[in-house]
Order: sequence, then C-alpha cells, then structure tokens
Amino acid sequence: DGTQGDILYYGASGAPARLGFGTSGDFLKTQGTGANPAWATISGGLSHASIWRLNTSFTVTAGVESLISANLEEDDSSGAARIGAAMTESSGIFTFPATGIWRITSTGSWYYAAGGNTYAYIRNYSTIDDGTWVFVGYASEGLGSTVPQQGAGTSSFLLDVTDTSLCKVKFVGFSPNANGIAGETDKNRTTFEFYKLGDT
Repeated sequence: DGTQGDILYYGASGAPARLGFGTSGDFLKTQGTGANPAWATISGGLSHASIWRLNTSFTVTAGVESLISANLEEDDSSGAARIGAAMTESSGIFTFPATGIWRITSTGSWYYAAGGNTYAYIRNYSTIDDGTWVFVGYASEGLGSTVPQQGAGTSSFLLDVTDTSLCKVKFVGFSPNANGIAGETDKNRTTFEFYKLGDT
C-alpha cells in the first residue's frame, strides 16, 4: 500500500524506497548513478517576450543618423500579449526588466517616393556600461528607381544583459536620402522584438 502520487524506487541498499509526491508541475529527475531520483521544478523556457512598434511614420534626415526616440509603443493590437515584465523605453532608449541572454530583433519598414536608387536601414546599438554605444548590426533594405518604393529589412542580435541599469539598446534610422520609416498605431510595420532566451 502507498499514497496516491508516490513513486517506489530502489535505494542504495537495494531495498525499495518511497518517494513522496511532488509539487504540481514538477517532473521526475534522475540524478545519475549512485543517486536517488527526485522531483524537480522545470527551469528555463521563454520568461520574457514583447513586441514594440513605431506608431507614426517619419522621414529621416538625408545622410544623418536619426534616433528613433518618439512615437514608440508596445503592441496593443487586438489579442496582443506579452510574457513577463515589460521593457522600459525613454527617449528611444530601451531598458530590460531582467538580466539574462536576450534576443533583440529590429524590422524597418521604409518608403521612398522621390525616385532614384538608394538604400535605408535600421542601425542597432547596444551598451553594457550605460555610456559606450556599439553598432552591432542593421536591418537593411534597398530601394529602387520605381516610384513609389516600399521595402523592409530585419536584423537580430543576442545581448548578455548582466546588469539592467547598465545594459540597454537603441535603434537608429539611416539613409543617404530623405526616406520615410513607416509606422502605424494599430498594425506592426516597423517593430522591435525582445525575447529573454535564458539566464546570463
């Protein structure tokens, strides 16, 4: 006889032993040769995930980096969701809610109505000391000569966020011509995605 949820296993002496029931959601974990099994809590998994977007279009200054510092919002479309705590944004600087290994993805949606051949991209910057910004990649898009032109590019990188007060990211629009970055308030066009993949 036993108790519902108990597990019988063989101990070091070779005699049966009882492992009492664990906590709901636990799994049975082997601890290898010479050790008894145990209940364990599932760890890891995606603990934070959110998508932000540009909610209003704007035109960058030709040949000049334009920090995307306004009209940013977390996706609040019908049915939109977030996992974990929210990112914090102030004047285009994004701060993380937790330490860990984060995947950051930027998608730039561009339009060009003046003709000619050109290109545009979102530049991704990160800092690990709240001061030294490093250009870590860009979401690039080529725009051709047909008017009007639209296009989009995507870029991702991983950041080891060891300190939430020091590790931050920002996004900058750039084009040699006065091109527009497209944004909408109820749809995702130019977006910034944040996923915590694991612990630091």
